[in-house]
Amino acid sequence: MDDEELYSESLLEELKKQQEMNNVQLQQLQTEEATRIRLNQTVNKLEHQEKHLTAVLSSEREKHAATETELNMKNLGLADKLKEARGELTVLRSEIDDVKCSLHAAERQVDSLKKERDMESIESGRRLASLESKLTRLEIENYNQQTETESSIEMNQHLQADARKL
Repeated sequence: MDDEELYSESLLEELKKQQEMNNVQLQQLQTEEATRIRLNQTVNKLEHQEKHLTAVLSSEREKHAATETELNMKNLGLADKLKEARGELTVLRSEIDDVKCSLHAAERQVDSLKKERDMESIESGRRLASLESKLTRLEIENYNQQTETESSIEMNQHLQADARKL
C-alpha cells in the first residue's frame, strides 16, 4: 500500500468512528426521551391521584354536612381518614413537584443533548465534506500519477523499440 491509500483508509476509519459516536449519542438521546415520556406519565398519574383524593376529601365533607349526627359518632375515624388523605395529598403534591423538577431537568438535558448532537452533526458533516474532498483529490492525484506512469512506460517502450532499430 502506498501512502495515499493508507491516508485514504485512515480517513475512512475516522469517518466510521465519527458515525459510531453519532449513533451512540442518538441512542442516549432516545433513552433520555423515553425517560422524559415515563416522567410525564408519572406526573399524569400523580395528578389523577391528586384529583381522586381531592374528590374523596370533597365527598367526606359533603357527608359531614348531610349527616351531622352520624359525623359525631364517626368523628374520630373520619378525622383520621381526613388527616391521612391530607398527608397523602401533601406527599403526592411533593412527589409531583419533585417529578416536575426532574422532568424539567430531563427536558433541559434532552435540549442540551439535542443541541450537542446538532453541533456534532454539523461538525461531522463538515468533516465528512472535508474528508470526501480530500479523498476525491487523492483519487484524482492517483489517477494522474497512474496516467503519467503509463505514459512514461509507453514512451520508454517506444524509446527501447527505437533504440533496438538503431
